[in-house]
Amino acid sequence: MSLAGLSRLVHYTKGYLSRVETGEKPMTPEVARRCEEVLGAGGVLTRLVPEPDGGRRTARGGLLEVCPYRGLAAFDAADAGWFFGRDRATAALVRQLTERLDGSGPTAVVAASGTGKTSLLRAGLVPELRRGVLPVPGSSRWPVVTMHPGEQPVGELLSRLADATAADPDHLRRALTGGGTGALARAVHAALNRRPR
Repeated sequence: MSLAGLSRLVHYTKGYLSRVETGEKPMTPEVARRCEEVLGAGGVLTRLVPEPDGGRRTARGGLLEVCPYRGLAAFDAADAGWFFGRDRATAALVRQLTERLDGSGPTAVVAASGTGKTSLLRAGLVPELRRGVLPVPGSSRWPVVTMHPGEQPVGELLSRLADATAADPDHLRRALTGGGTGALARAVHAALNRRPR
């Protein structure tokens, strides 16, 4: 696969990926994860990324210095220790999700490109969910589905939901087209309840 082709699939510029390839830029957890999804690398790339505490151990036990600034790359859950200054936005998002637990509808984060939506969700919200902030027993173990909408956003969403819940993608599509988002939510809930623990 060409660097240009990889760039289109992982949503990073060719120049940025080239700098990662030549070592001018560090490999981040998010870049590694996206490249692995596209290339089917099976964990090889994420093993090259620094430890979650922000650095790699040297042979003498010291910590190599790592810059916490990710450039244009989004912060991911592994970068949560570096992600700060968005506590109020994260708390507001948790509050909105809590209000929506009654099934009244989805919550969307909408803002201009480059304002940090992905970082807020992945390095702010996801770690909070993993800590069990939602008032539902077991919610800290709920699967988290992340995606880039691409050219077929509904199809991509249904595919990711099917993977996370072990549901039949056609069943989820029929639920959505036949009964809307409420039917889709019920189908996902039923699939999660059937999933082995």
